[in-house]
Amino acid sequence: MLNQPAHPENFRNLSAKEIDQLKNAHNTTTDWNKIFVSGIFDPSLIRDCHFTGKNYIESLSATEIKAGNIKLPAGLYRSTFENCVLQKNVAVHNVSWLYNYSIAEGTILFNVNEISCSEHPTFGNGYDKDHRNWIELANENGGRRILPFNDILSADAYLWSRFRDIAQLMQRLQDFTDKTKDNNGLSHGKIGKNCVVKNVKSIEDCHIASNCLIEGAARLKNLTILSSADEQTCIGNDVELVNGIIGFNNKISSAARCFNFITSRNVKIELGARVMHTFVGCNSTIACCEVLNNLIFPFHEQHHNNSFLIAATVMGQSNIAAGATIGSNHNSRAADGEILARRGFWPGLESDYKHNSSFASFSLIAKGSYESELNVQLPFSLVSKDKSSHLQIFPAFWFRYNMYALARNSWKFKTRDKRKVKDQNIEMDYLAPDTLFEISTAITILHEAIRKSKNEIPQIDIFKFEKIEDLNDIQLEGMAPKQKVHVIKPLQALWIYKNLIWFAAAKELVSVAPASIEECRELFRNLPPIKLWHNFGGQLISEAETETLTNDILKRNINSWQDVHDRYNLLWGKYPQHKLQFALACWLNMEKEVIENITVAKIEKMIEHSIKFNNALLEWTTEAREKDYDNTFRQITYSNPEEMKAVLGIFDDDIFIKLMKDENNKYFQQASIMISKLKKDD
Repeated sequence: MLNQPAHPENFRNLSAKEIDQLKNAHNTTTDWNKIFVSGIFDPSLIRDCHFTGKNYIESLSATEIKAGNIKLPAGLYRSTFENCVLQKNVAVHNVSWLYNYSIAEGTILFNVNEISCSEHPTFGNGYDKDHRNWIELANENGGRRILPFNDILSADAYLWSRFRDIAQLMQRLQDFTDKTKDNNGLSHGKIGKNCVVKNVKSIEDCHIASNCLIEGAARLKNLTILSSADEQTCIGNDVELVNGIIGFNNKISSAARCFNFITSRNVKIELGARVMHTFVGCNSTIACCEVLNNLIFPFHEQHHNNSFLIAATVMGQSNIAAGATIGSNHNSRAADGEILARRGFWPGLESDYKHNSSFASFSLIAKGSYESELNVQLPFSLVSKDKSSHLQIFPAFWFRYNMYALARNSWKFKTRDKRKVKDQNIEMDYLAPDTLFEISTAITILHEAIRKSKNEIPQIDIFKFEKIEDLNDIQLEGMAPKQKVHVIKPLQALWIYKNLIWFAAAKELVSVAPASIEECRELFRNLPPIKLWHNFGGQLISEAETETLTNDILKRNINSWQDVHDRYNLLWGKYPQHKLQFALACWLNMEKEVIENITVAKIEKMIEHSIKFNNALLEWTTEAREKDYDNTFRQITYSNPEEMKAVLGIFDDDIFIKLMKDENNKYFQQASIMISKLKKDD
């Protein structure tokens, strides 16, 4: 289809007088009859330009267009146009060649070498059967590849990349993507309203949405760049971007290089980062590093010069340290290995790993070279090596020794979520169905390890907040090949894990505040099995609901990506109820309770203990932060305490600690009210 305006009938040919005015201003064309104008048209605003093919110029009047620090007169100056539609009052200055593009109202193009669009553009989408743009996520051999489309979510990338054993599902998702061409397919390039494009070398086959700022880019090819007045996307200096979908409110600058990629909302890529065949989830930052063949969920931080992330699925709330090499250290000669890291993955300084490896939620890996594959199944653990380079794991480490960081992260993610539109649903609480399932599994694993060590499993009184006399000879099998892994403080971990299940169940009960014991018992009926929860790009979905989703796609009850997104949102609406039911199921299973035996006294005991454990969490958080002030070695760079206070601030002024205390008090009040209601009804 030829590039033409929505209503070509509103345009007219130039008058003889207008042609003379244009000639006198040093404008030329192959055919004056192929220049069409409409509305208020001032020929004096076109100078030193050349036109070929059909060109449409809407109203052009003497005005200035201002955007940021640039202000230029509307009009066309020292530029070449071929088959273009120029909407009302655009400012095009010094564009060497503008071919097959529609430029929307109020846009500035300044000092651009080339803006062109081919005959079969896809704008980074994968919907064209003859011009597929595959993104090879999570595995370098392309076995988890997906096709990009404008509205793709990290949840979609997970659905498409993980369930590879269902061949018919893969075909259905490809069909959904092909359908998006009906809405997205254009035969010409487009730059939306109020954009600024300046000092750019080359733009080819790009669909650029409104209010986008592109400044000093080297090369932009085959892209959709999403932007709006509320969520402006900015592309900066010396950037090269090829074959991609760029989300709203992105900032890509400072010599970043991205090829075959997708970014979600509120993503930063900068400072020479190299990103290829990767999906970057929303609210993430990638800088100074190399990131190849990855599926990355929301809230990912990686901004150190010498870190590598290759062939991994990283499920968000992650932070990759300097020198961390999660790269192509495979266990075979083929490039087919991969890493699976669940929420809260924190690899340490100068650490490296062997593919294939899997990490439970909130795994903290100490500095070191890990020559063998790892299968870390205990959440909230510290993985390290002892002096003899033997592997060891410290389960539930975060709670007693790094609680400030753990608790603050959930708060930090909420405050740093800058999305105006929450299209990807995200669970930010560290205590959720995915981690509760892992905790339940970890309890079983530790019990089995203690049995195999020929130790008696001691009775752990979770109601006693005192030092536990721990075991020191417990080892795990199956966490690394051909070796056993030593467990540090397994009884303390069991105590914390069990308390977390009690706390999660109590907290969920308090959130719905049943007014009678019968209401409580009703909540405990028809609970789900203790099974895996899938992390769909940040949204947690149970195994049963995941199976229903995939079956509905196969049965053609779901027939488009929009239908898939509607299902995500439907499940997100039900999630608080599902989260409550799963927490209660985990508690009921761990305590081996019978619903009929649940009394007001037992519920009261659960709630009262949750208050004590919540106080303990606050205490551990405070202790972890106080170390930053009390530690002698933290003080040695300051001349006196006053200087330290001036630099670090005062501990009592810590905003997050204050917020956590307020939340603690709020929970105490809500829990107390609930207990009073239950006692009154009893």
